[in-house]
Amino acid sequence: MLSGSPTPNFTAYSPSAILANRAPSTGDVGFDLGQIWVDQSSADLYGLAEVAAGASTWTLLGAGSGGPLNTLSDDSAVVVNPVAGNIQLAGTGSQIATTAGVGTLTFSFPAAMVAPGSFATTTALQAGTTLTSVGATTLATTGASINTFGNATGATSITITSGSGGTSLVSTNSAMTLASGTGTMGISADATANTVNIGTGA
Repeated sequence: MLSGSPTPNFTAYSPSAILANRAPSTGDVGFDLGQIWVDQSSADLYGLAEVAAGASTWTLLGAGSGGPLNTLSDDSAVVVNPVAGNIQLAGTGSQIATTAGVGTLTFSFPAAMVAPGSFATTTALQAGTTLTSVGATTLATTGASINTFGNATGATSITITSGSGGTSLVSTNSAMTLASGTGTMGISADATANTVNIGTGA
């Protein structure tokens, strides 16, 4: 109990810290602003910052083991420190986007994604409309595999078009089968008179 005449003149006085095995809640009221609360179960340190409408606001002043993050790091273990109390998790244009929500931060691919290098998938790769590329394109697999292009559903069609470089269908050390099913197979069926060579290989 403090006493004095006419008033006490203690300028360095501060109340003792509250020691508890839990974090403070909004219902912990009746303390002066600046009151220190130590959660002994986690070694976290809190300070009473505000009391309004019968509810208190306790601010975390220091985190013990397993407390809130102070820094982040990348794959190379380069540490990122907060700027103005914040660490922004940024995406990369045309590659990955970040969207903030209530208590969440969502990472997603943009509507049109540009891969900085090769793009590999361990299962199926599906294109909703058109799959395009710039430059040379290789669609291949390794090992004993079967590559299927298109399907027999509905009015599905496959068109292979080339310019002056020509088009080659090569089957190395195996048979090649061209089948049209119940339809007609046309070879050089355009309006220009071209030569069609069959069986002229060495």
